Amino acid sequence: MSGPTARDVMDPKPRVLAATDTSGTGIGYIMDGRFRNVPILDG
Repeated sequence: MSGPTARDVMDPKPRVLAATDTSGTGIGYIMDGRFRNVPILDG
């Protein structure tokens, strides 16, 4: 029997920030979604 996969636990439509968004926008996402952390990608 297999366990849950990433597809089972990941959000299929994650919130993303644009390079032009402010840190306040990111903080708003954290507070509104009650996130404990948000991954940072530099790409």
